[in-house]
Amino acid sequence: SPQLPLGKPATVGSTSSVPDPTEAPKKTEYEVLRVLSPGVFDVTVENFQVRFRAWGVGFPKRDQPGYREALRFTEQQLLASKVNLKTKQEFDLKNLKLVDVLPVGSQTTFSRQAILSGHGWHLEKETNRYGSFTLAQMKAKRMVLGVWRTPLAYTQSDDASAMPMLKPKLPG
Repeated sequence: SPQLPLGKPATVGSTSSVPDPTEAPKKTEYEVLRVLSPGVFDVTVENFQVRFRAWGVGFPKRDQPGYREALRFTEQQLLASKVNLKTKQEFDLKNLKLVDVLPVGSQTTFSRQAILSGHGWHLEKETNRYGSFTLAQMKAKRMVLGVWRTPLAYTQSDDASAMPMLKPKLPG
């Protein structure tokens, strides 16, 4: 085994068997196998294929304006790329695990990128008005990007992740 000179720190790729205490533990990276719809994707986890949904962002449905652009955006950002996942909620109403998705090598999460570019909108009820997403949505609205060109085409109730609203019954 080669000897390292004293007084010089070990560098990445050295043959020293002593771990560097300043190096952060490596996060598990997953490869996105398939994109089913905007914000919904499959990943292999321990020999199982698991379906996830991006936390905090809603996208147009298939028959709404901007769907194809949102799907293309999701594919460009995630398909066949490595991502770090952080679970935010075990399951939504469609039985999908909600995760914060950070593409490897990026400083911005997928959800924030989608909101900032106008391909999706912030689901405030899901995130409890998460500040970073709120600011990104305000910027996208101000610049009239993506879904904000036709904002009346979308409603929160169309989104499957939105909690069902109770309709009060009036007497009489």
